[in-house]
Amino acid sequence: MPRYHALIPARGGSKRIANKNLQKIHGKSLIEWVVKYALKQELISNIYVSTDIKLDFDLDPRLIFINRPKNLSNSSATLIDVINYVILNQKLNLDD
Repeated sequence: MPRYHALIPARGGSKRIANKNLQKIHGKSLIEWVVKYALKQELISNIYVSTDIKLDFDLDPRLIFINRPKNLSNSSATLIDVINYVILNQKLNLDD
């Protein structure tokens, strides 16, 4: 059965909604909803969260936080820039 890797980009700044990823929706932050959903997916072997904000989650061996550098934490950074950074600058366990 194929296994997949997930990348969740979550920067702290937002032009329209301040601290968007930390805003609560039905008692959980937006980023928490996304991470918890990804953890339920059986085909996902690793979940990489690229962020510049401090997050506190229950530890799960599939959940890997990647500190996003400042040059990728502004509104001019593209998703492709973030993906390239994660793939080229992190030791990803892509063999799972």
